Amino acid sequence: MFRVLLCAALALLAAASPAAGATISLRDDLRASGVALAGPDVLVVRELRNGTTEMIAVPLTGGRSRTLLSVPSVQPVFETERNLSASDARVALITEILDRRDRTVEWRVYSGPPSGPLQIVRRIPEREGWEPVLVDVDGDRVLIVEASEDAARAYILDPAFGLVPIAWANYAFAPVAIAGGRAAVYASRPRRAAVVDLATGAEQAVVPLRGPALPPNVDLAADGRMVVYTRNGISVASPGAAPQTVPGSRDLSPASFAGAGIAAFDDGGRPVLVGFDGARTALGPPSRVLTGFAGDPQGFAWVANGCVRHAALPVTASDPQAHDPCPTTEIGLYLITKSKLRGRTVRVPVRCVTAPTGVCRGTVLGRDGEGGRRVVARGRFAVPVGMERRVRMRIERKTVARFRRKDFGFFIIDARIPNGRIGVGGEGSSELGVDLD
Repeated sequence: MFRVLLCAALALLAAASPAAGATISLRDDLRASGVALAGPDVLVVRELRNGTTEMIAVPLTGGRSRTLLSVPSVQPVFETERNLSASDARVALITEILDRRDRTVEWRVYSGPPSGPLQIVRRIPEREGWEPVLVDVDGDRVLIVEASEDAARAYILDPAFGLVPIAWANYAFAPVAIAGGRAAVYASRPRRAAVVDLATGAEQAVVPLRGPALPPNVDLAADGRMVVYTRNGISVASPGAAPQTVPGSRDLSPASFAGAGIAAFDDGGRPVLVGFDGARTALGPPSRVLTGFAGDPQGFAWVANGCVRHAALPVTASDPQAHDPCPTTEIGLYLITKSKLRGRTVRVPVRCVTAPTGVCRGTVLGRDGEGGRRVVARGRFAVPVGMERRVRMRIERKTVARFRRKDFGFFIIDARIPNGRIGVGGEGSSELGVDLD
């Protein structure tokens, strides 16, 4: 039902301290992909090239980061954001341990205080057929959900009582979050999200779910309110009250309580704070590569195209951040597309996601697609934010001649962008086929 992967992130800290209510870029690292909030710190996990996974604590007020965990031979699992969770008192992280042939050896849950150290609190050998798929931290307690091919079980890790099974949890009625004496549950027959009594499993509020049978994004607040993303928008439910859909929220996903509202992303990839009346406040620039987020009463943190950002709440007017460590422009490329060759030119579609001046400017590059890294074609572009243009790219004569001899050709598309980065289609994943007919 749930398989969870988290690859994680870290980068360089901004020198300036944030003003109250400001949104700041904390670190820039293309390996950054998951975050959690723990009081004065943003916790970031990153996967190194040698297979080591690290977790660091990045102070919101500036200063040096602290390494909380470094584990070799770890495979993060990307399916939900639920294998990393934290509070002011505790951190929990799921990891998959691999051998030298990249085969799973065991699953581990690490936990401990945000100041460290983190220790193994749950270890499951691969041969047992179970794996931890979800952790959620509430105060000093940790919810751990484990799944096999057709079953699920859940525990509360409590410092006073140890690992306590949740008797009512099963594959069709699985907890996904805890807060105080309640849990949020994903139920499959019929499909619904529910607020339940943690001790008994008795349902106190229900949100029906329709559409694809995927576990929803759910968050649970200390007062029993549950926020869940549905195909009709963001729904809020609480014990004793009928669920309400936030007005105008159909284009938003996923969702987390943050400050006095709900943090979500619009269909352009922009993080916004949404009031229960539907009013929106932008929290930062849009991105088409969103890989992790976390909210708490003081703010909202997220990872966008390798940049770890945090918005302190409530939002107040503030000056632009000095010494922003992150690129300010993002473009998007198609993973696979094609263009007809006309003379020595082809046209490459380029999308402008965000730019501080309102226009993405740079040079699109065509690298030799047959194993080469050499740039054999290029073209300059200027695309307004939110728009897509087909940019003319001119090819060197030798490459055109080779394409015509073989009656086939393609490029790996790259770009150079002043203080910018490719989002979708970056890191050599964009390919342009050349139509010679």
